[in-house]
Amino acid sequence: MSEDRVRSEKLDEIGEYKGNPFRRRSVPLRWQGVAKVCVGMVLVPMRVMLCTLALCLSLGSILAVTYGDPPRDFLQPQDRKKRKFVEKVSKLCGRAVMIVMGGWNVEEHLAVDPPEVSVPGTYVIVSNHVSFMDIMYHVWRSTPSFIAKAEVSRIPIIGPLARVLQTIFVDRESGTTQSASMLLKSRLSIPGFPSTLVFPEATTSNNECLLPFHTGAFLAGAPVKIFVFEYGVVDFDYSYCGLTLPVLWSILSEPVLPLKVTSLPMYFPSEKERNDHFLYANNVRAEIQKVLCVPYSSFTLKDRNERNMSREDLSALVKQD
Repeated sequence: MSEDRVRSEKLDEIGEYKGNPFRRRSVPLRWQGVAKVCVGMVLVPMRVMLCTLALCLSLGSILAVTYGDPPRDFLQPQDRKKRKFVEKVSKLCGRAVMIVMGGWNVEEHLAVDPPEVSVPGTYVIVSNHVSFMDIMYHVWRSTPSFIAKAEVSRIPIIGPLARVLQTIFVDRESGTTQSASMLLKSRLSIPGFPSTLVFPEATTSNNECLLPFHTGAFLAGAPVKIFVFEYGVVDFDYSYCGLTLPVLWSILSEPVLPLKVTSLPMYFPSEKERNDHFLYANNVRAEIQKVLCVPYSSFTLKDRNERNMSREDLSALVKQD
């Protein structure tokens, strides 16, 4: 039986996801898991140190080369030569972090597009969001710009690196999401910008479902390059849900990053999709579902925050009166 037929049959059986998409996938603790936590006494500090070193060296070299440049707003692309340097250093940094975190042999199934349709800056990169390693993978592979929450700009080392990559920061509480969509639309019409990566779910989930898609990435009607992340669970769940210090320690103790990445051919919207961004977003979501073979969930980032759904119990699923 072909793989496509198996996926089709699985999709026919999928209903709506009834669980908590922000709850960690439970795995019975085995002796291997206990051994990994013990080995983590050495592995975790080493990983933290090496990742921090890679990020600091990357930031330092980029700032040294761009020192004295006038501040760039969101509508001005970087100087071409300096942008190439930023890309080269960032890709090396992303690859170094991937290797340190156990991702030296990521399983990749990548669709290659013709050069004429894959010019950076003319399309939007879209993917599901499970872990911080999603971001490092993209930095390694294409070094895009990002749309990220405003809090990221205040994180030491990460914030300055994000600004160098001309990330568009969104203040969710003040409602600047619409202006971010307009900035993205403007960038698509200006040569010299890299492609922008958007996580339409706007938050991480446990990889067992797909959350509703925000439509900002689709307002411009530009083509999208779809990436799909699938994380296996060996002894510990790699998803960034319900993070506590012990959970983070267990993630960092996993020797090998159990990651599979699939990219699909460039998705060109139809005239109907360009005129209806809700339809466009839902159709792209359906393309990702075909790869993951997981159900949809109706829960959103708002539910996660207001109902504290990252807790390790199911009481958050009960609507409050």
